[in-house]
Amino acid sequence: GIYRLLNDDIDDFLSHFNLYLSAFDSKHGVIICGDFNINILNNNIKTVEYLNILASHCFLSCINGYTRVVNNSATCIDHIFVKNFEIDNLNPIILKCDITDHFATIINIDYGKIKTTHTKNILK
Repeated sequence: GIYRLLNDDIDDFLSHFNLYLSAFDSKHGVIICGDFNINILNNNIKTVEYLNILASHCFLSCINGYTRVVNNSATCIDHIFVKNFEIDNLNPIILKCDITDHFATIINIDYGKIKTTHTKNILK
């Protein structure tokens, strides 16, 4: 998981994050999650840049609803992004709870049933 401090320099983070994502240019499934303190429900230039970086590395967002609701503020700052997964096999969940000011973000991945081959020996 990744945690970006709210007051960290966003340009510096985006630059390093882009380099970090370059390491995952493989065919294996990758999940990136954490509290990024970037509200993807906003349409500002830094949010668009962040989402474009993820898209350029073929990551898809699984959490697109509110993950933190405080007073008059509702934001989506806790993210789960995936790469190289069948989208139909993913079940993202935002679990609302009163333990913290953030909601839990969960992803259930259905790998399907493993097929087995059974053989019978028939003696005659």
